[in-house]
Amino acid sequence: MQRLRWDIRADVREHNTPNMPMDLLVQYAQRKGDVWRRRLQEQKDEEDRWAEARRVRGAARPAPR
Repeated sequence: MQRLRWDIRADVREHNTPNMPMDLLVQYAQRKGDVWRRRLQEQKDEEDRWAEARRVRGAARPAPR
């Protein structure tokens, strides 16, 4: 996230404007949304792997007598 801030600051300085242009705000929001969605998907994938591992371990256990 820090990298995005530096990129935006560099872009704003490059354009020599005191306020952040709307296109940069939109771009920042899109990047932030992409990062959020990717992390959410990674978390879901990890939970799915854990659930599958629990099912496999449960199936490998002998049945109680």
